[in-house]
Amino acid sequence: MDFMVTHSDRVVDAGSTLTDLPPEPAIVEARAGGVEAHGVIAAPDECDDLRARVESTDSLLILRVVVQGSQRHPGACGGPGGFALLQWHARIDRIESGRHRIRILYDYRGLRAHASSKIDTGRYAYMDRIVADRTVMVK
Repeated sequence: MDFMVTHSDRVVDAGSTLTDLPPEPAIVEARAGGVEAHGVIAAPDECDDLRARVESTDSLLILRVVVQGSQRHPGACGGPGGFALLQWHARIDRIESGRHRIRILYDYRGLRAHASSKIDTGRYAYMDRIVADRTVMVK
């Protein structure tokens, strides 16, 4: 799988918090021998790390996009009153031809595990989100 962040924007004083946002958009499309997906994910700040992995069962392929508190920046780097929107793109090759159910899941467990202190439970508010779930025909 190829995965990359293609763009990021810092949203400041938006009048809402990250947990108030509706699910971010994500698109998955079949291509010859695989699938391509892209979307936007919200994170507490632009220093958070973004990575992805693929999980599969007999009937489902899951693209798990993981937001994790940055190990390079121990605290928030964006400051209070905002969040970051990160655009991403993924390509998964070597998928057999036929119908495949694809789910894209935004996984915030890395934030929950990276709380700034033992009594800081604010980041536990970030629940995982299914942002796409569809069947595609790979040729």
